Parts: sequence; C-alpha cells; structure tokens
Amino acid sequence: MEHIAQILETYAWYQSIGNQVSETPLARYVHNREHPDIWVANHLSRVRAHSPGEIDQVLRRMDEVLAHCADRMVMVDSLTPDPFVARLALDGYSELTPTLQMVLAGQLSLPAKPTAGAAAEIRPVTTDADWESLYPLVRANHIEGSSSHHLDLDVEITRGIVAGYRAKSAVSQFFLARCDGTVCAYGSAILGPHGMGIVEDLFTLQSQRRRGLATRLIVHAVSYARERGMGPMLIGPHVTEAPKALYAALGFVPQCVTRQYVRALS
Repeated sequence: MEHIAQILETYAWYQSIGNQVSETPLARYVHNREHPDIWVANHLSRVRAHSPGEIDQVLRRMDEVLAHCADRMVMVDSLTPDPFVARLALDGYSELTPTLQMVLAGQLSLPAKPTAGAAAEIRPVTTDADWESLYPLVRANHIEGSSSHHLDLDVEITRGIVAGYRAKSAVSQFFLARCDGTVCAYGSAILGPHGMGIVEDLFTLQSQRRRGLATRLIVHAVSYARERGMGPMLIGPHVTEAPKALYAALGFVPQCVTRQYVRALS
C-alpha cells in the first residue's frame, strides 16, 4: 500500500473501531446509537465523492445514518476531493484544529541521559480498577482542553469517550504511568490492519510534566506494537500543540494533515 494511503486508512480505521460501520465506494459512515453525543463515534470519513450528484448522495446518506445525532462531523484527508470540502464550507461546517500525521519508520531517537520519568512504573490497563484509574486522567485532559479542541465537555462525554477506548481494546492497549505512588500519565498503542501501528491518547498531568513521562510512554507503546508485528508507527498531534516538537525530536516525520469539520443541526 502506498505510504500516504496507508496512513489515511490506518487513521480512519482506528476512528471507526468499536462502532457500527457502513462502507461504500464514496464514503465510510460510522455511528454508535449508545453514544450519540460523541463525535468520533458518529462521523463520516474516507469521502471520495467528487461530482455534485455524488456529494448530495453522501450527505443524504450521512443524515440518514446519523439521524440520532444533534451534530454532524466529517473527517477530511488529503485524498478527499476539493469540491466536497468546498460543499462543507457552503453548508456552514466549522473546521476544528487540524491533525499533523507523523510517522516513525525506524528506531526512536532517545536522549542520551535518562530523565526523571525513567523511574516511573508503566503498567497495562487490564482490569476494571485500571479503567477507573484512567477516567480521572482523561477528565483532567478534557478540562485542560488541548486534546478536545478546547471544547467544554461534560462528564458524560468523558465517560462515553472512555467507554469508546474500552470498546477498542481488542486492537488498542492503554498504559498507565505511576510516579511516587500516583497515577499521573497515560497513553496507548494500537495494532493497525495494514502493518502500521499508532501511538495515541498521550497525556500527563500538568504537575508531572517535563520529567520524560511522555517519552517513556511512547517508547513503551512503540515496543509493544513492534513486538506484535507493526512496522511504521503513526502519531497525530494537533498542529497548534507543543508535543509535535517532541515527536519530531524522537524521530517521527511529518507526512500529511487531516482535518475535522463539524456542524450543529439546531
């Protein structure tokens, strides 16, 4: 598979895992009636509609599939035809912060000196208690806002997103980092269907930053995925956020940008 296509397929595939999926040559429709307010669980992706007739067909089908939702979200990639993106602008969709897709092809470039985070305990999320420990960190992440486009997400949205993480556990392994007896960071490793893994959902409590915990979690996630057959590793920071510089220093190379557009129906 051509490299950019591999990136785009891997990214879109992961967003659909744990939800219902309807695939057509023109688009992929993802929905989850149990969580109608979670955009990532209810969205349109992999759009290849070009002509006005095709675009109308895709948008009508999206309204049918997402009839249980009060909003519409569309994921756009570098293979999405320009006329479709232009139609989103005409219809009043707003663009969220774009995602920079970066790939690690070889080995990580690690700092020569061990950081304070090297002493942290990293353990997989496996039990109900582990998932309960993950929730407060995800909530802190959402309150801070950088991963959630600085939107005001209520606690039920956070719980729905954590439930979505758990629904992906067949292909996604979350890890918790514990420092001085306190769970203070998390991240995940995803085993993709096209030989490409993903490092996803990284977060460290603000009080524990600059200790190397993110780097430690990335090392752990990359090792976990590659031990299970993955080759290149994908990571996707928002283009406005500082972690992209860390990822570049570790050896991740920018490849393309993906975008998300949303519109409220009311």
